[in-house]
Amino acid sequence: MLMKKCVVCGRSIRQDEKCPCRHKKYNEEWRDKKKNEYYHSGAWKRQTAMLKARANGLDEYELCFGRLMQGTTAHHIYPVEERPDLKESIENLLYVSATTHNRLHAEYKRGEKEKRELQERLIAIARGRG
Repeated sequence: MLMKKCVVCGRSIRQDEKCPCRHKKYNEEWRDKKKNEYYHSGAWKRQTAMLKARANGLDEYELCFGRLMQGTTAHHIYPVEERPDLKESIENLLYVSATTHNRLHAEYKRGEKEKRELQERLIAIARGRG
């Protein structure tokens, strides 16, 4: 098993792991506390459970291309920062895998036009017309 030393605290950890001290530092210094509270609330957990049931546990984005992939997370099509009024709307959420979630956010950063076009496609998927 390959090991490495954490550059922050010096602890020995497995090569494929992140040191817990880094997560703690991120939480203390950079994480949005109010946003974090929301994502740990009972309301959000119920919303995510409904979303997962709608998707039968599958990645809804990949499914529209005929690919079966396990979903793991809820994705806000219109981010909460942009549209706080839609943060709890089931039509503004897709159940996706972590890989798809990262890819969608990377796509959002390409440009406003590309982001808007993708959001329209994602809304269609969420409404069942994907």
